[in-house]
Amino acid sequence: MGQTSFNFSVPNDLIDKEYKSMTDGFSVDEALSIFSLRFVPDDSFINEYARKYLNETDSLSMFRHMYFRTDGNLSHEVGPDSCDSNARYDQACSTVLQYLGVLLRIIILKGQEEGLFSVDNIMDFVSRVPYLSEKRILIIEKGVAAYLDHDYITSISILVPQTEHLIRVFFLSNGYTVTDNDKTGTTSDALGTLLDNDDIIVFEKNISNYLRLILSMKTGWNVRNLYCHGLEESFSLSHADRVFHIVILMATLLQPNEE
Repeated sequence: MGQTSFNFSVPNDLIDKEYKSMTDGFSVDEALSIFSLRFVPDDSFINEYARKYLNETDSLSMFRHMYFRTDGNLSHEVGPDSCDSNARYDQACSTVLQYLGVLLRIIILKGQEEGLFSVDNIMDFVSRVPYLSEKRILIIEKGVAAYLDHDYITSISILVPQTEHLIRVFFLSNGYTVTDNDKTGTTSDALGTLLDNDDIIVFEKNISNYLRLILSMKTGWNVRNLYCHGLEESFSLSHADRVFHIVILMATLLQPNEE
């Protein structure tokens, strides 16, 4: 797939300043880690702007670009009349993430131009994560390569399940089980079940909320279910960017401790 053309209004000097602050004087590994953590928005920032959106409207018309597929149909059964206040608040938070995605996209393109976001750099970083088999690493590599080659449909299809695996590995590394055993055998806990369980605290709150909004929340982006359950017929560039980011975020959180 060829590269898509984009027009941005963010001044180049601000882009360069943002990128420099992320990479100047740091190793590749450090720059990847800074990138992954910097683009998990702070909860207080999201909450502030979400409240502003909610104060400006009493309908969901402002959320169409987030909750309608590219073919114009609802991505899931949520509408103005059926949406309670909590769901509307979740959607407002998700919309804030959509707007913040513009800078994320610019920095990724800048990182590709500067050689930071290359398949070799990213896979060298990801491959150090404990518990990943060689086969798993090769699968992630195919998804990363597709993303950097602008083949976003392939990338999303490959990397969404791998983000779920990386999250499960993180739960396991923190001493939590992610499976249940019954008379029918062993079943894995659903990703939403893991992320929505406030009694299990393995992530910082802003990271937990970020993963939940992007991957599993029905009134959020719901990326995991849209693609893995076949609810989406096309793809979203902002979805591809966030999934790519989450792969690097999880690799950052799972880096082995240096003695």
